[in-house]
Amino acid sequence: MYLKQGKYCPLTAFLVLALTITLFEILNCIDGESPTFYNHDNNWKEEGFMTLKHNDGEHRPTGIVHDRQAHEVRITWDDGLVSTYPLDALREACPCASCRGGHEYMGAEYDPDLLLLTPAKSYNVQHLEIAGNYALVITWDDGHSAGYYTWDYLRRIAPPQPPVNS
Repeated sequence: MYLKQGKYCPLTAFLVLALTITLFEILNCIDGESPTFYNHDNNWKEEGFMTLKHNDGEHRPTGIVHDRQAHEVRITWDDGLVSTYPLDALREACPCASCRGGHEYMGAEYDPDLLLLTPAKSYNVQHLEIAGNYALVITWDDGHSAGYYTWDYLRRIAPPQPPVNS
């Protein structure tokens, strides 16, 4: 898989694995209680660093919080919108082909309404990871991690925000 002039290079494979593990640890909060914070603008994360780059006109997160106590994920977007996703509904809205019932149900017209979903059980997040510049990958306590929650998908399924009283 990792080739040097057509030959397998164990040193390259080891370095890629070490970097992957390091990034995995950086992007995950292990304490079990406090929220995990990511912030693009200040290029920090609790116990680590993370960056997101804008490559197109799609909205990107500037902050992601996994709040274990509130049982939700909150995303602050580059336009100032804050979206709150209940964990149970987010798990039921998994965008992978298996959870969707096949590839024919992968389009935006099949996106779920998070407010109408009735979760089969309560779910918890084991790990949150950023996939490239385009998605959040969640490993759930049931072992499932095949769904890539793209920024576009998360914006489309975001529950409406309550009106702000002024």
